Amino acid sequence: MKQINKVQARKLYSEKKPFIIVPANMRPDSQFAVHMKPGWMFRNFNNFYNEFCYYNCNNNEVGRYPRFYVED
Repeated sequence: MKQINKVQARKLYSEKKPFIIVPANMRPDSQFAVHMKPGWMFRNFNNFYNEFCYYNCNNNEVGRYPRFYVED
């Protein structure tokens, strides 16, 4: 797995290509990872990002921000 930044994730999202989003302190192969697939896309990246952060990145144990990954 290769870590990517938010700009690259936004581009993949707009191109409807798969990527993984996970809270910062969790591993990308953990149960907390969300594998974004083309059928799961929301209306826009900002709504998806804000909702993911609100519900999943809300304490110091899991992390306060998300990380993005793409499979090699």
